[in-house]
Amino acid sequence: MRFPGWISRAATVMAFFCGLLNAGEPATAVATVITGLVTGLSATSGGSGSLSAPDARPAAPPLPLRLTMDPGPSLKVSGASGLKVRVDWSGEISGPWTPWSNVVVGASGFALVGLSGEGDRRFYRAGTVSDPRPTGPTDFVWIEPGAFVMGTSLSEPDRQYDEVQHTVILSRGFWLSNHEVTQGEYLAVMGKNPSFYTGNTNRPVESVHWNEAVEYCKKLTEKDRAAGRITASQEYRLPTEAEWEYAARAGTTGQRHGELDQIGWWAGNSMSKTNPVKTKAANAWGLYDMIGNVMEWCADWREEYPTGTAVDPMGPELGDVRVVRGGSWGNPPASTRSAYRSSFRPYLRTDFLGFRTALSAGPTTELVAPSITASPQGVTVRSGQTARFTVMVTGTAPLTFQWQLNGVDLPGATAANYTVNNAQLANAGEYRVVVSNPAGSVTSTPAVLTMNQTAGTSGFVWIQPGTFLMGSPSGEEGRSNGELQHTVTLSQGFWLSDHEVTQSEYLSVMGSNPSFFTGDLNRPVETVSWDNAVRYCQKLTERERAAGLITAQEAYRLPTEAEWEYAARAGTTGARHGELDAIAWWLGNSGSQTRPVKQKAPNAWGLYDMIGNVWEWCSDWYGAYPIGSVTDPIGPGSGNDRVDRGGGWGSGAERVRSAYRDGDDPGTRKTLGFRPALSLVR
Repeated sequence: MRFPGWISRAATVMAFFCGLLNAGEPATAVATVITGLVTGLSATSGGSGSLSAPDARPAAPPLPLRLTMDPGPSLKVSGASGLKVRVDWSGEISGPWTPWSNVVVGASGFALVGLSGEGDRRFYRAGTVSDPRPTGPTDFVWIEPGAFVMGTSLSEPDRQYDEVQHTVILSRGFWLSNHEVTQGEYLAVMGKNPSFYTGNTNRPVESVHWNEAVEYCKKLTEKDRAAGRITASQEYRLPTEAEWEYAARAGTTGQRHGELDQIGWWAGNSMSKTNPVKTKAANAWGLYDMIGNVMEWCADWREEYPTGTAVDPMGPELGDVRVVRGGSWGNPPASTRSAYRSSFRPYLRTDFLGFRTALSAGPTTELVAPSITASPQGVTVRSGQTARFTVMVTGTAPLTFQWQLNGVDLPGATAANYTVNNAQLANAGEYRVVVSNPAGSVTSTPAVLTMNQTAGTSGFVWIQPGTFLMGSPSGEEGRSNGELQHTVTLSQGFWLSDHEVTQSEYLSVMGSNPSFFTGDLNRPVETVSWDNAVRYCQKLTERERAAGLITAQEAYRLPTEAEWEYAARAGTTGARHGELDAIAWWLGNSGSQTRPVKQKAPNAWGLYDMIGNVWEWCSDWYGAYPIGSVTDPIGPGSGNDRVDRGGGWGSGAERVRSAYRDGDDPGTRKTLGFRPALSLVR
């Protein structure tokens, strides 16, 4: 292994860390991991010129690498497609270094390496490495193993019905001729030239049926083995259809790898004949004429594509027609696309059919099934926060990942890292990841995501998202105008204080106690305007953020009217959640005064005094209810009065109901109090 440059730049978590590794110098990129999170990156210069690796051989100066921080957390290794990179770790910047992961930079130009080290500090470095493999013949290109999406999207112009998109994994590399077999090459091996378009032996051979293409590969294998150009374990062959499309795309995902006139001879520019090979632009992997000139035989019998992931597909064992790909000099744009499929009976000869040869790499190191070296760890978060899971694994690339929640596959969760954004109760459960390659698969131990339903301060209750019927039925005793029943959905959970704000709590935050009924600081604060209730929430937010009790993304606030009634009902549908005297201080039992909080029975969700004691401000302007269903209503955009709910110590039975509504000027004090909610900042 040769490390081409030291990195000397630092960055903090979630920020890109970029450092170009310069050729010819030893390189160490360093990430620091503390308590399972990347807290920063650092680097220093110096060290030996290279590291030896048992599988390494002398290599040309490696292409530049870049290391960046990727949210996950993980290191992002960027460089030329196909570049082999080894990542090492150490507990100290000076080493010793331990191999951590081997990756191959993909067609996208990068590979991700997960980071681990729960509760410790780690340094990481990366460098290029080359693997031993036989040298390929002249004009052959080495095609790295990899994965790609074969077929076309539904929106691709000229798409055919049988181009169903599916993931293909090619687990072994191979060589592929950078050009179609020429008439000169065919004549040298087979002793004849069947082509219709002659006069230049650098034109592709055509008028060759499938069996003759296979026979050419056999004879060329014998010839090159005898000459020592390939080993006894290697052989020339036709590429499979999957290998052909993988190579033709060369990492691209569109109709073709370039502008048609620039890359291919087709009906619009060929003058109705073949043209010498390698006279149009090559694709990114150095392959010429993958589009146009002559159609190319593939090894497979034709069949319909699978709908799932396929590993090293070779087509069916039997069939009627063999696959041909790439289009020809006589084809329109629709037939000269990377995904276009055609097929013919294997004995067909025609002046637009030729082929190119692949060369198998021969025996390679036995595939190693994946093994998990660090399973994802459980995490506890609050509603709306982010949870991240990472797995560390060894095994022969390419590896595939599938994350599961409670045993069910999560759509699109196919990377080494999985992130749950805006976590809610529905996200709680056991997370596992299944890691696979052609040699086998392994499933991680479960990592449990737990939702913390306790607020930063005590005395708060977690209110789950849900749907309920707001308002009252026409027959409810004491019903008043404005209680039109309608369905409300609350899509986000929140915390709600299990009691009305006490005089003691208000005094500790605001420095004053405006209440009329004093003598016991555990009574609810009253004579509070809406504006002061909002100010209390703001000051409490500032204080608890500073104390680290809540995050910077959370804030205290007044509940919306819909949130208030949803919490007050706690799943009930009647006038109130229990017998009036048992749950509330009201006109009939209060003695015409407020009473200390939490002396009456709570509702089913553990909330006290939702009915009676003091009226409670809500955040909404007062307005008429909608007729239909609504989601997360917050009231009208403006108005004269703010909503207050729940009734108070002086209210009659008709006003101490779950559905009863009132509104007052925001500056009014009267017998009004409040209780705060806690949620993500809106």
